[in-house]
Amino acid sequence: MNILYINDFAPTFPSSFFESLYALSLNLKEKKHNLHFIFPLERDYISRLESLSSVYYNKSFMGKKFSLSLLKLSFRICRKEKIEIIHTNFGLSGFITGNLLSIIFGIHHISHERNPSANFIQNSTTIFKRLKARLIFKLLNLPSKTTYIAISKGVKESLTGYNKVNPTKIVLIPNAVLHKRQNQIIDHNNFYKIKQLTKNQYIIGMIAHFGPQKDHRTLVDAVQIIIKKIPQVIFLLIGGNLVVDKSNFREQIEMYIKEKKLEDYFILTGEIQNPMPYIELFDIGCLISNWEGFGNALVEYMLNKKPVIGTAVGGIKDIIDDGINGFLVPPKRQDIIADKIIFLIKNPIIAKEMGKNGYKKAIKEYRMDIWVNRIIKLYESVS
Repeated sequence: MNILYINDFAPTFPSSFFESLYALSLNLKEKKHNLHFIFPLERDYISRLESLSSVYYNKSFMGKKFSLSLLKLSFRICRKEKIEIIHTNFGLSGFITGNLLSIIFGIHHISHERNPSANFIQNSTTIFKRLKARLIFKLLNLPSKTTYIAISKGVKESLTGYNKVNPTKIVLIPNAVLHKRQNQIIDHNNFYKIKQLTKNQYIIGMIAHFGPQKDHRTLVDAVQIIIKKIPQVIFLLIGGNLVVDKSNFREQIEMYIKEKKLEDYFILTGEIQNPMPYIELFDIGCLISNWEGFGNALVEYMLNKKPVIGTAVGGIKDIIDDGINGFLVPPKRQDIIADKIIFLIKNPIIAKEMGKNGYKKAIKEYRMDIWVNRIIKLYESVS
């Protein structure tokens, strides 16, 4: 097979997304398949793919609805390399390009859908916008050969409910999450400094970028309740602003923490290349989101045998079995978040058992080899 990947995502550090692509590439290369990648930005870690495939960069399509430059580059690659499958990850520009090339060359397009539609989440769009979105999908889907990968039931519901995609064209394949991130540096000085600052405290951690998707504000509100009953807590917030963020959400949360006079109960680390040692410090791992395609951080907590708390939205509902490996909480309910955190702190035996249950689920369902085999099986079914 000759496969072209169009990826509208290149994080600062190699995430589970990139490691998944790399593991898939290794497997496919061993089977003598030819791979080609397009990324919007150059990153040092992407060079690892160059020994396995051809790598191209095109800045024009990052975060865009359409890029003629991307279409031209992809067209040339498809024609020259006799591409048989186009696999697009993230972004409307890549999705439209994949569909158009599928129509032009009669090849199969796989659209890897990782987030539910914002319009589906908000449920507040006009009838005109809904009809427009569905019409675009219909016009592209009817003549093209497109299969959708949904990374969670929530993403599948968005595709079928908002975009009106035929369920028979959707394959559910959850993300793979690594127990240890590869080739990543640990800032030992920073780690040991935080380890000392959190000594003799109950540590509740959340790994998440700052932005409208993640609800740090409600977590801050929950802390006001928690410290009245358990003052020996500290919240470790790991993550930075998104590359495209112009609102500086992290600064807004810092100001909110100061406004509530809670500075002594929070450490904001910024973006950390390898968060795994920090997760080992956690007593509880949280992911408080307004919406979520999957929730890789939750699986990382579970792989470290931590009990988890997450909002009952999107893919989080697939990962957390309420009361078994952690707790699902309604969005915007700081009172319930506080109650669940207090319960886990006061019941360490139950918390430990939940951590064990989470670990069992993580290694059973979210291993890299399982993910790779599922993707290859899909390729073979459409080629």
